[in-house]
Amino acid sequence: MRPTVEFHTILVARIDDTHHRVRVAVCYDSRDPWAVLLRIYAGRPRASRFRDWVFSRELLAAGVLAAPPSMCGEGDVVLVGDGDGALRIVLHGHGGSTVLVFDHNELAALAGRIAALAPTSPTVGEVDLAQAGEDITVLVGDR
Repeated sequence: MRPTVEFHTILVARIDDTHHRVRVAVCYDSRDPWAVLLRIYAGRPRASRFRDWVFSRELLAAGVLAAPPSMCGEGDVVLVGDGDGALRIVLHGHGGSTVLVFDHNELAALAGRIAALAPTSPTVGEVDLAQAGEDITVLVGDR
């Protein structure tokens, strides 16, 4: 199955109050079903200069489903909904923080498409505990 990729031109608001528009690819690949990749391009789209951020699809789902005002996540990636029709993805890095401003409905639609493609988290009733025990023994060894 081919990865799901959507390109967006969005507003970027830096903490130093500068604003500009950038091209961003939001990618999901069922071969890595728990991750969403955010690729931020510097310059022309598909140029070789870009920065990748990876976060969980559960964080994306939580961000689009939370009633505003909301803040989901902690650490490097945080999703903030203010009820203004936008969903902000705040990226914290060594050089400071950047706020990516997305249309909430567009990300909600993407999260829905990802949910349709992705496996759900197994519950205890769905896990083969005997096999899980064997797998854990292989990972950590007998003690």
